[in-house]
Amino acid sequence: MRGKNYPAISLAEAVSVVKLIYEQERDRAVDEQTIAKALSCCGTHTAFVSTISALTKYGLLESVTPSLFKVSEDAENIIAQARGTSITRVS
Repeated sequence: MRGKNYPAISLAEAVSVVKLIYEQERDRAVDEQTIAKALSCCGTHTAFVSTISALTKYGLLESVTPSLFKVSEDAENIIAQARGTSITRVS
């Protein structure tokens, strides 16, 4: 049985989910409802809330403020590596 702090989804599934978010929102800070829209689901379902929690536990999604999240730099690098490209950040 999983503990309450154990991510609800696998790392592979989390990477797939964060890729969907990244394709829609890139590195913008967005609220949960915007993430839900990017994932074509309802932001109030327990499964959605558990998915957001898993993404943050894996370090793929960062909490910018208590109500805003963004795809982490680590997630961007994973996505880019899977594509065979690299992320270029402009400061």
